[in-house]
Amino acid sequence: MKGLVIVALVLFPFSGIGQKAYKAVFFNGKFNNVQIRFTLADGYPAASELRTKNLKTGVSELFIAEKGVLGENQELAFYPANENGNRKDFFVVKELQAAFGIDLPPKIRVVHHLNGVQTVFILKRVKR
Repeated sequence: MKGLVIVALVLFPFSGIGQKAYKAVFFNGKFNNVQIRFTLADGYPAASELRTKNLKTGVSELFIAEKGVLGENQELAFYPANENGNRKDFFVVKELQAAFGIDLPPKIRVVHHLNGVQTVFILKRVKR
């Protein structure tokens, strides 16, 4: 019995490690046969991510936040996780806040930059 208590004390204190300090809020949209899924880390914008999936080819790509803080214009740029020097394909999520709290927006405006061409579209919040 004493051995079981010692094992429990050794293993269970670490169960609290890895908890998120933010709330994940999900937004979806589609343009030109590409599905966009944006995960907003409300309270910690640097943990936000944007994923694309080409609906014709099934190819998915992960875009991660360039910086850990919002820019002057309350926006955050997302570049491919495996960019290999590719800075021509990226997304900018507009009108963000470090923490929305209970005032989460129903929609988020996103600008896709590809080879100098900008496409603006709206992502809608979804419940999971």
